[in-house]
Order: sequence, then structure tokens, then C-alpha cells
Amino acid sequence: MAVHVLAAPGCLSEGEALRFVEEKDVVKGDFVLVSGSVVGNVDLRPAVQAHVVRRGIDRQAVMTLLLHQGCLASDTSAPYLDDCLVVADPCSHQLLKLEHGNRAVHTANMGTHVFGERDVVVVRSGLRLSHVYICAPEALVLLSDNFDYQSIAGDLVPGVLSEQELGSTLYVHELARGYAERVGNRPGYVGIVEDVVGRWTYPWVPDNSGNQQDLCRFNRGFYM
Repeated sequence: MAVHVLAAPGCLSEGEALRFVEEKDVVKGDFVLVSGSVVGNVDLRPAVQAHVVRRGIDRQAVMTLLLHQGCLASDTSAPYLDDCLVVADPCSHQLLKLEHGNRAVHTANMGTHVFGERDVVVVRSGLRLSHVYICAPEALVLLSDNFDYQSIAGDLVPGVLSEQELGSTLYVHELARGYAERVGNRPGYVGIVEDVVGRWTYPWVPDNSGNQQDLCRFNRGFYM
């Protein structure tokens, strides 16, 4: 694997960073977007394969959001900032509505347009955003065209869902196995440390000598 680092010290949000990437024209095809604060060991290949197949059917599919069920130590220690309520088509897995964080209540207001071309929808709670996304290059174009989009889950996703008449579509993929949590605050960090000690993140565990340096760097980076 060849790693190319683009330094963008002036970028203060996800949107700004991705617009910088688009300006540099380094992305030539579909790509995996991962928040730098995600700790995980999930196998992304099934999700990537599903995204590729879906793109062959729907060329307007700009992104697949990876979700998981939170049931580990971090859930009891951290505020549910990444909890979400998902409304989706059960057959195609197209995302129709997403509420997350403080908005992730157990009710959702759905307009009649949600049922426009389908007979049934699925409403799911108890899912969490992994902050891992599989994206088409068009996702960068959307960010470049909308400078008010500063985050993926907070701005781009609701923006696309509110303007479905423009044609862009989003999909969801639920991770069946593995661990993926984001460090969003200090309580969340404490919960993830508990999960690391509990070996939910293997091979990213303290007793794996090959990863000790990376784990120490992770700890220092959070507290700096």
C-alpha cells in the first residue's frame, strides 16, 4: 500500500478537508472515507462489494453509510452522540431518513413522498454511525457545490435526503461483525479504552506488541 499524506492545516471541518481533496484531484474512483478518530477492526470487503454492485444498478448512488449495533462497554460510558434512527427501503437498503445524536428519538416524521414508489419501509433504532462511508466521486462534487456542508452526517446526508428530486441517493450497510467506534469526547474515549482492554478491538490490543506504538500514539494524540 502506498500512503500519500495531504497536509491541510487550514481545514477545520470534514467538509473543508474533503473540498481540499477534491481541489487536489487525487480521487479518481470510489473510495472509503474513515474518520481519523475511528478505532475499528471491521472487514470492509462485504460493504465495498455491496456498494460496487449497487453502483452498477444505480449510478446516482453517491454514498453507503456503514452502521452497527452498539452493545459494548463504550455504550455505557459515552453519551449516545452516534445513536441514530434509520428509515430505509428493506429491499434496496436505500436510506430515506436519518436522525442521529440529540435528534435520534424513537419517533420520526415522514412525508408521504417516502412511500411514493414503495409499499413498505423499515424504521430502525438502536443503530450507531460508524463514521465509515463508502463514497462515489460524486460525493466530493456535492461538497464542492455546497460550501455550507461542514460535516457528512450533519449536513451532506440530510441535504441529499431533502433534495431527492435532484437524483442523488444514499444507502446503508449494517456491519455484521467487528468493532468500529469513534472517539468524539472524553467519555467516549473512556468507553473505547474499556473496549480495547476487553479485547473487542483485537488485534489492536495492548498485549499485541506490534501495535503498542500505535496505541500509545492514539492515547497521546487524544490528550494533547
